[in-house]
Amino acid sequence: MPRRTQFFQLSPWNGGLNSSVDPGMIPPQDLVIADNMLFATSGSRLKRQGFDYLDASSAIPAVTHRASTGTTRTLTFASAIDAADNDKLAVGEPITVTGGPAAYNGNVIISAIPSSTTIEYTGVGSLSESTTSTSAITVTRNHSVLAIHDYWRTDGSNVKVQSLVTVTSTPQFFKYDADGKRTMITNAGTALNTAALIVNTEVMNDRLIFAFDASGNTPKKYRPETSADVQDLGGTPPNFSLCRTHLARLWTNDKTNKDRLHYSGTGDPEKWNGAADSGYLDIDPGDGDSEGITIIHPPFKGDLFVTKGRKTYRVVGNSPENFQIVPVSLGIGGVSQRSSVAIDLDEIVYCSQKGIHALSATDTYGDFSGAFLSTKIQPTFNSFNLGRLKYIQGAYIPDLNSVCFAVSEGSDTANGDLYFYNFQVKEWFRWPSLSCQSIGTKINSAGETKLLLGTNNGRILEAMNDEYSDFGTTGIAYRVKTGTIYVDGNPNSVKGFKRLTFLYKPIGDYEFTCQVRIDNHPVQSYSFAQESSSDLMGTTFTVGSSELGVSGVLSPYSVQIDGYGRGITLEITQSGTSEQVEIYGVIIEYEPADLAQEVIGESA
Repeated sequence: MPRRTQFFQLSPWNGGLNSSVDPGMIPPQDLVIADNMLFATSGSRLKRQGFDYLDASSAIPAVTHRASTGTTRTLTFASAIDAADNDKLAVGEPITVTGGPAAYNGNVIISAIPSSTTIEYTGVGSLSESTTSTSAITVTRNHSVLAIHDYWRTDGSNVKVQSLVTVTSTPQFFKYDADGKRTMITNAGTALNTAALIVNTEVMNDRLIFAFDASGNTPKKYRPETSADVQDLGGTPPNFSLCRTHLARLWTNDKTNKDRLHYSGTGDPEKWNGAADSGYLDIDPGDGDSEGITIIHPPFKGDLFVTKGRKTYRVVGNSPENFQIVPVSLGIGGVSQRSSVAIDLDEIVYCSQKGIHALSATDTYGDFSGAFLSTKIQPTFNSFNLGRLKYIQGAYIPDLNSVCFAVSEGSDTANGDLYFYNFQVKEWFRWPSLSCQSIGTKINSAGETKLLLGTNNGRILEAMNDEYSDFGTTGIAYRVKTGTIYVDGNPNSVKGFKRLTFLYKPIGDYEFTCQVRIDNHPVQSYSFAQESSSDLMGTTFTVGSSELGVSGVLSPYSVQIDGYGRGITLEITQSGTSEQVEIYGVIIEYEPADLAQEVIGESA
């Protein structure tokens, strides 16, 4: 007698990345791959929008001519490089030249820009290349953007002014205008050496303050209304690598005394060492901690939290007379100030050697609680390049309701992947294979917070460009994969799988693919067509005839599948250019196992 089929449904289907459990045992909601997606407020899984170059005018033109005299090389470009503004290339900027004779190629530093279309650099030894025109030679920047700061200040007319300021591994300082045009800021202070691998920034009294990890690199300040150049921070400050504003003071570490926390005078980041009401606090000196102070967290709820390599402390009080150090944790510290991110007003998220943590304010006044956010991805965290944990950088993107971390996976020697934690659904997802040595945010003219990436070739990328391609031409590889789903909750029973249904809104006339594997049988591949009934802006929309404000209707779309087994795995992919996908749920129709089924493992 035929049996009635049953339905297994996940809707909303909003689990995220879970590497903490074997793929054969993770909950049906969760994923073993969650790439290039994000969670919409409705709970659906969307493909992420694309990246564009924020410094769009900074593409380096093609080389049309090369010349060599002694140790000097000259390259001529097809169009101007805007030397006056350092828009495309700057003196002192490392570049890589490829495509010419082996003796001609190399990683070198620009020594001069004699005209709007030529540059010069100095090689090692005398070369004798001919002055032949060529289209084979290419030039790329050979340095990383280490820090990005969306710098807001008050000008002389009491008007708020915005500049995007970056620090590179050269090290050099640059600013970008609203059109992405780059201008180098001269360092008029003490010279910096190239060991400036970690840069921290903070704003106080309209000064943008820079701190560097290398011992010889002293703190700097930038205030365009006072000087067009970067200058040394005044007032004989400690040589610090970390800084944070709290109680109208600048708080810093000390690279020569790793347990000491300094604070400036009230309202003045250039009053130190007892001047005005400045001073310092020694945080549990000689406690045997391996690192000393590693993070000065963003203050919240009136207190300042400070971590060492393995410990966390709380600074309470509101003046030097009543400042106190209170231990919070003697087992968890932090690895990187750039990994510490304030989430609105009530939470801080940061990275330690053990994972990613949250420190949250509770309903009880003055109390705080800790949470371990990376539990679901702990094996993934453990596979990061642990020697580069101190280079992890974080940012909060309120428009995505997520905190983001730029990390180095495996043996990577630079940050190349973004991991996101969404606070609404409390799940993780990943944007892989991106050059993201540094990350930051920028508030645009519409009030949106945009995610920015500083690359390893001196460029700035801006996320969420309202398109579904990177740089307008490269498709985004959306990929989500489940673990093994046991539709009846029993991994030991055989089911007959009949039909697969996705709940999604058609967005354009596109397709996505789902690969279905039942147990270890061959993969079955199915295409789901997205046929929108409305016209799309910029493509099929026609003014006067198309209807404005129409959205797709959430509906079930099914395909028939065939196979018997214990569990089923789904892998959904879409990588088309300018194609979107928005999936809300999945329904699997199956025929329950017969009561007389055999059990694997029994012998006669």
